Amino acid sequence: MIAGGMLRNWAMRFGVAALLALAAPAAALAQAREPVRFAHGATVANVSGNLQGRQVREYMLSGQQPGQAIEITVGGVRPDALFVRVTPSGRMPGAELPLSVGTNEANFRVILPSQGDYVVRVALRDPAIVRRGVVFNLRIALLSRAEAAQYIVVDFTCADRSALRVMTTQDRTAARIERMNQAWVLPRVETPQGSVRFSDGATSFTSRGEEGVLERRNLASLRCRQQGR
Repeated sequence: MIAGGMLRNWAMRFGVAALLALAAPAAALAQAREPVRFAHGATVANVSGNLQGRQVREYMLSGQQPGQAIEITVGGVRPDALFVRVTPSGRMPGAELPLSVGTNEANFRVILPSQGDYVVRVALRDPAIVRRGVVFNLRIALLSRAEAAQYIVVDFTCADRSALRVMTTQDRTAARIERMNQAWVLPRVETPQGSVRFSDGATSFTSRGEEGVLERRNLASLRCRQQGR
């Protein structure tokens, strides 16, 4: 028989050990937010890190004015191996809804809606490399409002009530399509007169007047209409 005092001590030690064991995975996943450091007068900075399993790396930067943008270039690993998310920095995790998620391109831009702090989150999305891990680097450039305006932005509301944003280059040779925290950068292809089509074979967006149609391989076509029209 175990004495009462010994039983209490054992239970306390076991309880602490259990709590530590439960907390260990969360602690392993959580990473301190690392500030993005720009040299004096510079608008471009580089950060790097390593990831394994379900780890997440977070980098903090400040937007100086509404309409400013950041341009992120992924290096060291295939861009589709990573989730790169840009979110406003909120006090509660639920307040940090992504502004954009780059999943299939090495280079993308994000318009910052207001002055303040933003978080760039990086995690693995390719199960094939989760175990061995990767070393990555990001080139982060702060763009002026004039530079950010190189994209023409048109917002759509789709038949399933989701929002879709089309960011077209000034020369209309490519478009970035954003919907439900996913994004695709698509080149322009030849289309019949009166319509504009961007496609990479797996995903396409065709615009004709105020209407647009998003098509993805193995999924039903989704019709969208410009907001406010």
